[in-house]
Amino acid sequence: PTTETETLEIVKGADPVTYEKVDLETSCLQWYKDKAHYFYNHIKTDADIETMSFECLYLPFDKKYVFLIDKETIKKKAYKDSIVIINKNMLRDSQTFYFKAECDSSSHLILCKDVSSLKYYDINEHIFRIDNYIYLMGVAINPEHINADSFEPMEYKYSKDQFHVYYGWDMVPEADPLTFVILSEEYS
Repeated sequence: PTTETETLEIVKGADPVTYEKVDLETSCLQWYKDKAHYFYNHIKTDADIETMSFECLYLPFDKKYVFLIDKETIKKKAYKDSIVIINKNMLRDSQTFYFKAECDSSSHLILCKDVSSLKYYDINEHIFRIDNYIYLMGVAINPEHINADSFEPMEYKYSKDQFHVYYGWDMVPEADPLTFVILSEEYS
Protein backbone atom coordinates (compact mmCIF):
# COMPACT_ATOMS: atom_id res chain seq x y z
CA PRO A 1 0.00 0.00 0.00
CA THR A 2 1.09 3.56 -0.72
CA THR A 3 -1.11 5.32 1.83
CA GLU A 4 -2.56 4.50 5.22
CA THR A 5 -6.06 4.00 3.78
CA GLU A 6 -5.08 1.52 1.05
CA THR A 7 -5.03 -2.15 1.89
CA LEU A 8 -4.00 -5.23 0.02
CA GLU A 9 -6.74 -7.75 -0.68
CA ILE A 10 -6.74 -11.31 -1.92
CA VAL A 11 -8.55 -11.72 -5.24
CA LYS A 12 -10.89 -14.60 -4.50
CA GLY A 13 -10.81 -17.44 -7.00
CA ALA A 14 -7.81 -16.11 -8.93
CA ASP A 15 -4.76 -18.11 -9.90
CA PRO A 16 -1.83 -15.93 -8.70
CA VAL A 17 0.55 -17.30 -11.33
CA THR A 18 -1.59 -16.47 -14.41
CA TYR A 19 -3.59 -13.46 -13.11
CA GLU A 20 -3.09 -10.39 -15.33
CA LYS A 21 -4.80 -7.20 -16.53
CA VAL A 22 -6.53 -7.51 -19.90
CA ASP A 23 -4.84 -5.14 -22.35
CA LEU A 24 -7.59 -2.88 -23.71
CA GLU A 25 -7.40 0.42 -25.58
CA THR A 26 -8.70 2.31 -22.55
CA SER A 27 -7.35 2.04 -19.01
CA CYS A 28 -10.68 2.79 -17.32
CA LEU A 29 -12.01 -0.74 -17.90
CA GLN A 30 -10.77 -2.94 -15.06
CA TRP A 31 -10.81 -6.39 -16.69
CA TYR A 32 -8.40 -9.10 -15.51
CA LYS A 33 -8.06 -12.78 -16.30
CA ASP A 34 -6.29 -15.90 -15.21
CA LYS A 35 -6.07 -19.30 -16.87
CA ALA A 36 -9.72 -20.15 -16.09
CA HIS A 37 -11.71 -16.96 -15.35
CA TYR A 38 -12.34 -13.33 -16.18
CA PHE A 39 -12.57 -10.78 -13.37
CA TYR A 40 -13.99 -7.28 -13.36
CA ASN A 41 -12.55 -4.92 -10.76
CA HIS A 42 -10.92 -8.03 -9.20
CA ILE A 43 -14.25 -9.84 -8.77
CA LYS A 44 -14.72 -13.14 -10.56
CA THR A 45 -17.38 -13.13 -13.29
CA ASP A 46 -19.28 -15.86 -15.11
CA ALA A 47 -17.61 -14.93 -18.40
CA ASP A 48 -16.58 -17.89 -20.50
CA ILE A 49 -12.79 -17.86 -20.81
CA GLU A 50 -12.87 -19.40 -24.31
CA THR A 51 -15.48 -17.14 -25.93
CA MET A 52 -15.12 -13.78 -24.13
CA SER A 53 -14.82 -10.94 -26.64
CA PHE A 54 -13.82 -7.29 -26.25
CA GLU A 55 -14.56 -6.39 -29.89
CA CYS A 56 -17.28 -4.08 -28.57
CA LEU A 57 -14.98 -2.37 -26.07
CA TYR A 58 -17.56 -1.04 -23.61
CA LEU A 59 -19.88 -4.08 -23.88
CA PRO A 60 -17.85 -7.28 -23.73
CA PHE A 61 -19.72 -10.52 -24.36
CA ASP A 62 -19.24 -14.26 -24.42
CA LYS A 63 -21.27 -17.16 -25.84
CA LYS A 64 -24.22 -16.46 -23.49
CA TYR A 65 -24.04 -13.01 -21.92
CA VAL A 66 -23.42 -9.32 -22.55
CA PHE A 67 -21.63 -7.79 -19.55
CA LEU A 68 -23.07 -4.43 -18.49
CA ILE A 69 -20.87 -2.19 -16.38
CA ASP A 70 -22.24 0.76 -14.42
CA LYS A 71 -19.69 2.50 -12.24
CA GLU A 72 -18.05 -0.28 -10.21
CA THR A 73 -20.80 -2.87 -10.63
CA ILE A 74 -21.19 -5.47 -13.33
CA LYS A 75 -24.30 -7.33 -14.45
CA LYS A 76 -24.77 -9.98 -17.06
CA LYS A 77 -27.66 -10.15 -19.51
CA ALA A 78 -28.40 -13.28 -21.52
CA TYR A 79 -28.90 -12.43 -25.17
CA LYS A 80 -31.12 -13.95 -27.87
CA ASP A 81 -29.70 -15.73 -30.91
CA SER A 82 -26.33 -14.15 -31.77
CA ILE A 83 -24.48 -10.86 -31.29
CA VAL A 84 -23.86 -8.31 -34.05
CA ILE A 85 -21.24 -5.67 -33.26
CA ILE A 86 -22.19 -2.16 -34.41
CA ASN A 87 -19.16 -0.26 -33.04
CA LYS A 88 -17.12 -0.09 -29.82
CA ASN A 89 -20.16 1.34 -27.97
CA MET A 90 -23.03 -0.68 -29.38
CA LEU A 91 -24.03 -4.21 -30.23
CA ARG A 92 -27.30 -6.03 -30.73
CA ASP A 93 -29.00 -9.37 -30.67
CA SER A 94 -32.23 -10.18 -32.56
CA GLN A 95 -34.44 -8.03 -30.27
CA THR A 96 -32.30 -5.61 -28.27
CA PHE A 97 -29.63 -2.99 -28.83
CA TYR A 98 -27.05 -2.64 -26.04
CA PHE A 99 -25.32 0.74 -25.72
CA LYS A 100 -22.67 2.27 -23.46
CA ALA A 101 -21.00 5.56 -24.40
CA GLU A 102 -17.82 5.26 -22.32
CA CYS A 103 -16.50 4.17 -18.92
CA ASP A 104 -18.37 6.66 -16.75
CA SER A 105 -21.71 6.32 -18.53
CA SER A 106 -24.54 3.89 -17.86
CA SER A 107 -25.37 0.86 -19.99
CA HIS A 108 -28.66 1.01 -21.89
CA LEU A 109 -30.83 -1.77 -23.30
CA ILE A 110 -33.12 -0.67 -26.12
CA LEU A 111 -35.83 -3.10 -27.20
CA CYS A 112 -36.71 -2.74 -30.85
CA LYS A 113 -39.23 -3.90 -33.41
CA ASP A 114 -36.85 -3.78 -36.37
CA VAL A 115 -33.09 -4.24 -35.88
CA SER A 116 -32.49 -2.91 -39.40
CA SER A 117 -33.96 0.47 -38.37
CA LEU A 118 -30.68 1.60 -36.77
CA LYS A 119 -29.33 4.82 -38.26
CA TYR A 120 -26.33 6.62 -36.75
CA TYR A 121 -26.39 10.39 -37.18
CA ASP A 122 -23.28 11.24 -35.18
CA ILE A 123 -21.00 8.52 -33.84
CA ASN A 124 -18.99 10.96 -31.67
CA GLU A 125 -22.05 12.46 -29.98
CA HIS A 126 -23.81 9.07 -29.97
CA ILE A 127 -26.96 10.25 -31.75
CA PHE A 128 -28.87 7.43 -33.42
CA ARG A 129 -32.32 6.25 -34.46
CA ILE A 130 -33.94 2.91 -33.65
CA ASP A 131 -37.49 2.29 -34.88
CA ASN A 132 -39.21 5.72 -34.56
CA TYR A 133 -37.14 7.02 -31.65
CA ILE A 134 -34.05 9.20 -31.61
CA TYR A 135 -31.45 8.53 -28.92
CA LEU A 136 -28.68 10.67 -27.47
CA MET A 137 -26.18 8.71 -25.37
CA GLY A 138 -28.65 5.79 -25.25
CA VAL A 139 -31.60 7.81 -23.88
CA ALA A 140 -34.58 8.75 -26.08
CA ILE A 141 -34.90 12.43 -26.96
CA ASN A 142 -38.40 13.64 -26.02
CA PRO A 143 -40.17 10.48 -27.28
CA GLU A 144 -43.68 11.95 -26.94
CA HIS A 145 -43.00 14.76 -29.43
CA ILE A 146 -40.07 14.00 -31.73
CA ASN A 147 -40.67 13.25 -35.39
CA ALA A 148 -37.97 10.73 -36.27
CA ASP A 149 -38.58 10.97 -40.03
CA SER A 150 -37.69 14.68 -40.14
CA PHE A 151 -35.01 14.65 -37.40
CA GLU A 152 -31.69 16.45 -38.05
CA PRO A 153 -28.76 16.84 -35.67
CA MET A 154 -27.26 20.33 -35.59
CA GLU A 155 -24.17 21.88 -33.99
CA TYR A 156 -23.30 21.42 -30.34
CA LYS A 157 -26.17 19.55 -28.65
CA TYR A 158 -28.92 21.08 -30.78
CA SER A 159 -31.19 19.12 -33.09
CA LYS A 160 -34.56 19.65 -34.74
CA ASP A 161 -37.43 17.99 -36.51
CA GLN A 162 -40.15 19.62 -38.60
CA PHE A 163 -42.07 20.70 -35.48
CA HIS A 164 -39.58 21.36 -32.67
CA VAL A 165 -36.01 22.29 -31.74
CA TYR A 166 -34.17 20.32 -29.04
CA TYR A 167 -31.15 20.94 -26.88
CA GLY A 168 -29.88 17.64 -25.60
CA TRP A 169 -32.96 15.68 -24.54
CA ASP A 170 -35.19 18.71 -23.99
CA MET A 171 -37.44 20.67 -26.32
CA VAL A 172 -36.52 24.35 -26.69
CA PRO A 173 -39.77 26.19 -25.83
CA GLU A 174 -41.27 28.29 -28.62
CA ALA A 175 -38.32 27.74 -31.00
CA ASP A 176 -39.30 27.63 -34.67
CA PRO A 177 -37.31 24.95 -36.52
CA LEU A 178 -37.62 26.86 -39.83
CA THR A 179 -35.96 30.04 -38.55
CA PHE A 180 -33.81 28.67 -35.72
CA VAL A 181 -30.15 29.77 -35.93
CA ILE A 182 -27.31 28.71 -33.65
CA LEU A 183 -25.00 31.61 -32.74
CA SER A 184 -22.71 29.72 -30.37
CA GLU A 185 -22.86 26.82 -27.93
CA GLU A 186 -24.62 29.04 -25.38
CA TYR A 187 -26.76 31.24 -27.65
CA SER A 188 -29.24 30.67 -30.44
